[in-house]
Amino acid sequence: MIFKNINTFIFNMKITIIGAGYVGVNTCHNIAIKNIADDIILVDINDTVKGKVIDLMQSKFIHNFKTNIHSVCDDNYDKCSNSDIIIITCGIARKPGMNREDLFSTNYKIVKGVVDKLLQVSPNSIYIVVTNPMDKILEMLNFNTNIPRSSLIGMGNILDTSRFKYHINQELINHNMEPSLNIKANVIGLHTDKDMIPLINHAKVDGISVSSLFTKDILKKIVHDTKNGGRTITDLMGTSAYYAPAASITEIVQCIINDSKKVLNCSTLLKGEYDIHDKCIGVPVMIGKNGIEKIMNYDLDDEDLFDLQK
Repeated sequence: MIFKNINTFIFNMKITIIGAGYVGVNTCHNIAIKNIADDIILVDINDTVKGKVIDLMQSKFIHNFKTNIHSVCDDNYDKCSNSDIIIITCGIARKPGMNREDLFSTNYKIVKGVVDKLLQVSPNSIYIVVTNPMDKILEMLNFNTNIPRSSLIGMGNILDTSRFKYHINQELINHNMEPSLNIKANVIGLHTDKDMIPLINHAKVDGISVSSLFTKDILKKIVHDTKNGGRTITDLMGTSAYYAPAASITEIVQCIINDSKKVLNCSTLLKGEYDIHDKCIGVPVMIGKNGIEKIMNYDLDDEDLFDLQK
């Protein structure tokens, strides 16, 4: 891995994406057009991945990106060797009526099989885990592989936080207030409908507390809508979201490549932080070239801390 100034092309950077579904392909496209990697390897068991890679590469001359994209559609992972970052999006997607937890038995078997093969050719990669149930799969990878916890990153709470900000902004619009991109809000906890924790009492719009802008009923609605954000999209589209997840993954990738030291809400294995032991939960972490470089100590009120620990 060789770093240059963040405003210039960074070379000797290889990224592997496992799973060429909607999330994987959109992530591939996002990373390519940002010119932050030399090579992206897009892997899928379905040979349609070959056509997707040709399609992506034909956009190269419109977006003028330097990245080269390659396909793998068999068990030969040699092209993935010495990847700097590996993004795990493979597995079955959530369908209407399903919880993320319903996917565990199938998806963990798929992910573990893939990771075992990748470790043979790329033992020092940083992994970004997206496949659901994300926290549980991340936890099992921590316990059942030799990958350092700093190199295992769960994406979920970045997406949840973006959804939280979206619903705050929608209520601003609904109540004839000025919409804003300057929203400070965070979601921590598990990436599940019932166990994520939108920190509504800490949220601010343009420096103004959200609790002073809306009634208690509207605040409860924002929290409810955030927790059910993924389910709402799945019910409407018949499959899981992909644009916002891909953007969330790309944010992590940029922070690693640019060594940003940026604090994002990601799932990681806690070993006493927040008085939680041996459990993967989303908390604020500092992301840099080594993956998770620091777990931040967020000042939680008693109720939010209790919800995080339960």
